[in-house]
Amino acid sequence: MTDFPLSWNFDMHVHSWYSGDSATDPKKIVELFLRHQILCLVTDHNTIAGSMEVCRAIRRENPEIPLILSEEIMTESGEIIGLFLSEEIHPYLSAAEAVDRIHDQGGLVLVPHPFCSYRISSALRPGVLDEIIDRVDIIEGYNARTVRDEDNNCARSYALSTKSRSLSGPMPTPSRNSGAVLWNWIRSLILPGCSQL
Repeated sequence: MTDFPLSWNFDMHVHSWYSGDSATDPKKIVELFLRHQILCLVTDHNTIAGSMEVCRAIRRENPEIPLILSEEIMTESGEIIGLFLSEEIHPYLSAAEAVDRIHDQGGLVLVPHPFCSYRISSALRPGVLDEIIDRVDIIEGYNARTVRDEDNNCARSYALSTKSRSLSGPMPTPSRNSGAVLWNWIRSLILPGCSQL
């Protein structure tokens, strides 16, 4: 195993123009890393294309950076993010099947904006989250686009009550505001269980 640094600053929920809800050029995401050492995990909707483009460009500049292909997958019950993927996961599976496919690739499961009150169609249904929680690796504890503080507080409380990992961080548009909230990923917490490194 390569001797990676003990920690990096991550923005763990970023979209590029490969998602319909973002106009961010993947080159801007790469520039953010090169200038500020903020590693954005591109989690475009139902595709790893943006993630692949950004990862390849960053690794050309710094081959020490691990390949972290990511995707925000729409399941039949709401969105789930797969980190450390090796291939794209098709949308509209059951949440349990999406989790299985992520883990089959040696990846990590992140549940984004789990209690966001305005993302009615994309937030994972609470009952479904309860059913899969034992197989969830990370709960997004803060989402900058979640309008109500109570929704983010609820996500953090839920993560703590279920002993899931909570993170603070994601910014969907790195060209405008990425880096305002970061999560410092400490290698000993997550990376040992990840087969992609």
